[in-house]
Amino acid sequence: MQVILDTNVLVSGLISAKATPARIIDLLRAGKLSLVVDDRIFVEYFDVLRRPQLQRYFDQSAVAHILDYVRSSSEKVIVVRFITGLPDRQDAPFLEVACQAEVPLITGNARHFPAESRCGARISSPAEFISSAEWL
Repeated sequence: MQVILDTNVLVSGLISAKATPARIIDLLRAGKLSLVVDDRIFVEYFDVLRRPQLQRYFDQSAVAHILDYVRSSSEKVIVVRFITGLPDRQDAPFLEVACQAEVPLITGNARHFPAESRCGARISSPAEFISSAEWL
């Protein structure tokens, strides 16, 4: 099954092996889930994972490995529909890709994606996603 991971879910899942987002990372590693990204999402992953405050969790070789995995194993899409009016405009690429690819967006910040802006995209918290049977 294909999904989009908001950056907060990716980082949380990589930092804490006991947190619910880590189960999603495990599903990615096991090949039960695969990511869908566009260039903007990949750049955000790159920028966030390289932040100085995260260096205590990831050394640069680990970051390079994670990014290589995302680059090589993800489906890349080109968005043709742009969304405005979100509380944080930096969240737009995630929703736009979810709408374009028609796959769920897993985020820890569902409130950043108001129902009227979702264009039918499924938005789930990590816990909601894991507890649903849709990823089986």
